[in-house]
Amino acid sequence: MSQPPSSLSESALRLGAGTVKSQIVNSCIRQRTQDKEDWSAYKVELEALAALGLAQDGEFRVLERLRLFGGRQGGHSEVRAKVLQAAYFNPAYIPEERFAAKDFSTDSLAQFYTELGYTRLPERPRRFRSRSASVGEKVTLGESLRIAGAILEVRQITYARAGRCEQVFALEYLCSRYLDWDYDVPGYLDGRPWYEYRSSQCAARDAGRF
Repeated sequence: MSQPPSSLSESALRLGAGTVKSQIVNSCIRQRTQDKEDWSAYKVELEALAALGLAQDGEFRVLERLRLFGGRQGGHSEVRAKVLQAAYFNPAYIPEERFAAKDFSTDSLAQFYTELGYTRLPERPRRFRSRSASVGEKVTLGESLRIAGAILEVRQITYARAGRCEQVFALEYLCSRYLDWDYDVPGYLDGRPWYEYRSSQCAARDAGRF
């Protein structure tokens, strides 16, 4: 059976959304925000601490990136969609020196986890919510957000094992905010992802077998 996409870049490639470019917005170890006026961020970071097994006054590592999905139209590059992603980690599982040596505007978090010897579990609890953007999100996402007016927020937890250890831990808490993006949830038919199934059906039809 084909495996579901392991990263946002792989999802974009499979679904024909174009190439993905990343811009680092923020990368640091800190405590959660105390600003209740940005209620969404306040709730997300409380939830992140709980999911990662950290105390409410504890510190997490956060990596926030703006992901730009592009294509070419009329010979010119064009940004077709934007995703603002904040990934939160328990610093105990992320060696700081190895993390700092990476450039996550180009390097893959998925590959980084593999290099650390972590095996991610395919089951990832998700929560979807449409809402208005915060002031900070409006600044980061720019002019196109004022046109769209709303974003889709997706929160998910990635669990993993280290080496041959059977103990499961929360590796990553991810909050993604989607703008101008068709979010496809993969389904399986005959043991294959729906996009592979559709491609094979179209190929068979074009070959005269349907």
